[in-house]
Amino acid sequence: MISFSKTKDGFYNFSTYNGSKIKYLTIVDNTLRVAIAHKNHILNFTAKYSQGGILKAPKNGLMKRNIEESITAEIELSLTDRKGNTIIDGTSNWVGMELSEAFDLEV
Repeated sequence: MISFSKTKDGFYNFSTYNGSKIKYLTIVDNTLRVAIAHKNHILNFTAKYSQGGILKAPKNGLMKRNIEESITAEIELSLTDRKGNTIIDGTSNWVGMELSEAFDLEV
């Protein structure tokens, strides 16, 4: 897992190698809800998938896997510190989102 946000005030990295943990991840219909916690910050987002295109991806060195990718997903995102102070709070309708067979998500 890797996710990051950059603002004028700093760079916020959420990844397995820095000890960040997924607190919850739910998928209902075409909506993904996620909370990721790091020692100093919490990233929450809700992403709504919209129809995308099929792309080939590698599996065991061969391009045998299909992934679905959209560039018009919608997201609501908030980044807070552990005290609950808001660093980022926003929405967008132009978000890249990729699905693979790891997620059994029907759209």
